[in-house]
Parts: sequence; structure tokens; C-alpha cells
Amino acid sequence: MTQDFSPLAGTLAAGDQIAGYQIGEQIGTGGMAVVYRALDLRLDRQVALKVLSPRLAEDDAFRQRFIRESRAAAGVDHPHIIPVFEAGNADGVLFIAMRYVSGGDVRSLIQAEGTLSTARASAIASQAAAALDAAHRHGLVHRDVKPGNILLDSAGGRDHVYLADFGLSKYAVGANTLTGTGQFMGTLDYVSPEQIQGHRADGRADQYALACTVVEMLCGTPPYKRDESMALLWAQLEAPPPALTELRADLPPALNPVISTALAKSPNDRYQTCLDFATALAQACLPAPVTLREPTEQAAVFRPDPADAPGPVQAAGKTQPPAARPGWAAQTRPEALLAVPAAEETAAASPRAPGSVLPPGLGAARPPGAGAGRVAPAWERAESAAAPPRSAAPSPRPGGLAGGDRQPPGWGAQPPPNSRSPARDPHLVPARPRPRRIGRRIAAAVLGLAVVAALAFAGYKVLTQPKQTSSLPPPKVTKTVTSPPPVTTALSPGGTVQAYFAAINAKDYQRAWQLNTVVHHKQNFQQFQQGYAGTAEDTVRIESTNGAVVTAQLIATQTNKTVKTFEGTYTVTDGVITATSVHQVS
Repeated sequence: MTQDFSPLAGTLAAGDQIAGYQIGEQIGTGGMAVVYRALDLRLDRQVALKVLSPRLAEDDAFRQRFIRESRAAAGVDHPHIIPVFEAGNADGVLFIAMRYVSGGDVRSLIQAEGTLSTARASAIASQAAAALDAAHRHGLVHRDVKPGNILLDSAGGRDHVYLADFGLSKYAVGANTLTGTGQFMGTLDYVSPEQIQGHRADGRADQYALACTVVEMLCGTPPYKRDESMALLWAQLEAPPPALTELRADLPPALNPVISTALAKSPNDRYQTCLDFATALAQACLPAPVTLREPTEQAAVFRPDPADAPGPVQAAGKTQPPAARPGWAAQTRPEALLAVPAAEETAAASPRAPGSVLPPGLGAARPPGAGAGRVAPAWERAESAAAPPRSAAPSPRPGGLAGGDRQPPGWGAQPPPNSRSPARDPHLVPARPRPRRIGRRIAAAVLGLAVVAALAFAGYKVLTQPKQTSSLPPPKVTKTVTSPPPVTTALSPGGTVQAYFAAINAKDYQRAWQLNTVVHHKQNFQQFQQGYAGTAEDTVRIESTNGAVVTAQLIATQTNKTVKTFEGTYTVTDGVITATSVHQVS
């Protein structure tokens, strides 16, 4: 049997009923209320029912604060503020019925995972910041932003944030009498310095608490963790903000100045809005750009072309190593050797004295067997294997090359070991084969000639092709005149509101549904369409526009000839209505 609850019965139990809601399990407790999962018996839906604690219900100050909370939360319509279905007083018990979010809150998420990634923490903070700025535009300050008040709905694979528990919310102007009860408004781990000092708090106090929440999401602990309450209060007032990279080494260093700004002791030193803080946070969480390595490290990856490497200097029959040059330390391939005058010219020349040194650029011929102990590099062995064997070196041509000219490949090559070669000038120095660039140039020239020939042949065919004549009359040319597509321009905030009600009057509910995203979180399209079944015509008058906020008056004529008048504000973002605060005046 289901029994009714009365204030004298103590706490609610499963199965109890209050104001048409059947109590389920208890899902949370706060400083002044208990939250239950309940069933709305009228609409057959799950709700979160917040009930004022019986021991506090007799306190008039707490009752006033609870009533004000319900009105403040219901007056702000935003996708990231928990929707309030109903609030009231049932037999002396104050209650609020809100949307039930099964995904838990950020507090339970931190307890389960320890720390969150920068991308996920930034996404959660951005949605909470949007909800806070919407509340601030309505003159409300939450005053108790913390992980337990940020609910998560992850049904679609992405976190959708709902900001809940405006129990400590306060109008930015006035309403100071409720602080006289001695109750501290806020949670010590996230409370701003101005709240501790009793100064007037605005939206930047919520920004401070949101920054503390971000630190806990990224590092697993609030920025100031103390064992004693007084020590924690002192830290909030005097201690400098911690460096996040010291608490968690893998975080980007760019996060440190962002958090330091949001946790500034003076509100004037913080960001102007919560979304400004969230934007800076998202930019700091971006991955660092990839930087290339130092040029010396990159050069080590690429092996230089041996043909361009410096070679040793030949002098007096000895091979001197080349001068050190960056990037060529490991290259040992010899430079091309220079040829000396032919035998006919050297025979007529005066003999050289023993031990004389040749002029620069000329080297002595290596006697057979002098290089037996030398190990040829891999490139030289590969070229020797590819080249055809030579039985003897060719004799120098009459009228040899002038000193300094390079010999063609194979000129002056050494004979194989243990083989006899014809007599040769002892001053002839073998030359290194010239790099195989001549073949490449010849191939490129042949390819270019082929392309030119093909183009010339194609031009010839075009010029010599006989013109085709036809006795048929020329086809008729039909001109089709098409009207230009309609020009669409972005609507102003006031134009968006007028377009919304124009679609309602035209029964174009699909268009109206697209222009107003606020209703998406409260009802489906069929319910939205049925809600206007009794409306004959809506007449809207724009009274003022302040940025994205449009103040308007609506006169709704019903099908039964009655007239209702509504006034309020509509917030337009990117051409759609994203928030409303409208009430009926007559």
C-alpha cells in the first residue's frame, strides 16, 4: 500500500507519494535538501525530485531560499541548465521536480577515472561556462559551482552537461538578507576570495569555482588541498595558484597561465566571462605543433651523392686525405685524377730529379702492387663489378690532353694484378670515372626531341585535315532564361524571432521547430505541434534588441476567441533561438 508523506513522518521511503510523484531511490544529498529518483504518475516519466530536509523546513530563511531557487532555475531556459518541470509546496513540504540524468556527475567520473584528458575536461568546462554566462545574463550567480553540480548525460556517446543545484544562487543585486542566518554560501574547495571576504560576488566568482573544478578534473584534486578549514580559507585568500604541470607532468605548459588568470585573487584580474576562460582553456589544450629536428640531425638521414664528395689530393705518389668539411667526414671516394702530357711530349721534356714533387693537380703513377694492401670501398667494388674487364690500359692518344683536362671514363685504368701491360708513360695518372651524367643528359635530350616531334606531327594533322561541310541547316539555338535562385541572407536576432512566429501562423511547424532549439530539450516534435493546436494567430512586437537578446511582446489569439499576452526575452545564436525567458502578463 502506498502511503502519503507528511512533514512529521521524517525522511521519505521508496513508494511514498508527494504531489503526484512516487518516490524511488535516493540519489543525492545537499546542504539543505535530499534528491530522489521519482516517477511522475501523471506523465509516466522519471524525474529527479528535490525535497527540502524536514529539519530545515521550519526555518523561514531556508524556505525562502528554496522558493527563490525554484523560480531562478525555472526562469533560465538553456540547453546546459537542468530543466525544471515543477516546483511547489505539498502539505508543508517544499519540492522541485527536475529532469532525471542517469549519467551521474563529474564528481563520480573523477572518482572512477582519477584524471580526465584535456579534451574531455575542456569540453565539459565549455558547456558549463555557456550555462553560467546564460544565468549571469539573467542577473543570477550560481555561487556553488563544483563537480557534484555538473551532471553528465553520455547516452549519445558524447558528454552533454547539465548545470544543476541553484540552491545557493543569488541575485547579483540585493537579496543580502539571506546571508544573515550564518550559513556559508559555497563550498570551501571552490569558493572565491570575494565570497570569503563577504564582498559582492558576480559571474567572475563562478568563473573562479569553475577553474577549481577544471583543476580537479585534470589533476584529480582541487587546487588548494588542506586538512583544516581555516588553512583552506587562508589558501583561497593568499596562496598563489599551483602550476598544473607540477601536479601532472604530461599537461601542456600553456595551461599554467590560463588557470592562473582564472584563479586570480582579484576579480578584475580574471577573464571577463566564463566563456572567455573556456575559450582560452580550449586553445591551451590543443596539441603542440610538430617541430623539425636540427639541420645536423636531418642531414644525417640523407647520404650525399658520392659524385659530389671531395676527394683526396694526389701528390708525390701519396694520397692525402681531403680537408675536413661538414657532412663529408665519412666520404673516402677519391677525386678524379688529372692526366699529364702524352708520352711524345714527356720524352722531349727534361728528366725530373729523383724525389721532385709534381706540380699541383698532377700525381705520380702508382707502381704495380703498391695498392695491394688497400681495401676498396663498396661503391668502387660495385662499379668495378659492373664494368667490363680490361686486359690492358689504352695507350695515350697523340697530342695528349692539356694539363688539367679530365680523361674519359676508363682512361689510364690500372691493369689487373699479375698481368703484363704495354709500356706507358710513368707520369700518367689514372683518372676516376666521370659521373654518369652524360647519359642522363642524352636521355633527356632524346625525350625532349620526341615530345617536340609529336607536337609538330599533331599540328600538321590539324592544319592539313580537310574541313567538313554539311548541307544541313544550322541547328536552332534555343535560349533558356532561368530566374536566379532566391538570395538568402542571415536573419538578425529580431528577424529570427519574427520568422519563428510567422512560421507558427503559417502552420509551418517544421520551420518553427528548426528556429527554436529550446523546445528540443522539453518535448518532441509531435508534442510541440500539438501545443499550438488551440492557437489561431500570434502577433509579436519587438520592443528592443541588445546584442543577441531580443525583448518582445506576444499577443496570442486562441481559437476560442480569447487573447493571452506574454512578455519576455529571446536569446538568438547563429540564427536560432537558444534561450527564452517569457511569462504571461494577461
